[in-house]
Amino acid sequence: ERSDYLEILDNIKYRNIIAKLRLSSHHLAIESGRHKQLDRVQRKCIFCNLNDLEDEFHFVLKCPYYNDIRQNFIPRYFVRNPSVFKFMSLLNSDRKSILIKLAKFCIQAFDRRNQATLIE
Repeated sequence: ERSDYLEILDNIKYRNIIAKLRLSSHHLAIESGRHKQLDRVQRKCIFCNLNDLEDEFHFVLKCPYYNDIRQNFIPRYFVRNPSVFKFMSLLNSDRKSILIKLAKFCIQAFDRRNQATLIE
């Protein structure tokens, strides 16, 4: 079954960034570490001191490195007491405004992350 966001979002850039997040087609440590055959516990976020895996949930809802971007785009309901349930409901939203904000967050946060990794 085709996901709702594909029908709701008419902006290709927004559709693509959400697809990359949902399909794990990105460079977060959870995926890049898998390709390097690192143990899952070694795929930690290097941008914060939470000692969490750098997975999609951490990236979108928890990592303090993106708090300013998150505050601009992700509705407070999802950020306050984040949970996997809230994360999944954000990804599966059928509200265009929420999907657009999620896409804008991802674009800016991935840009920040990519710039920081270039410096290292």
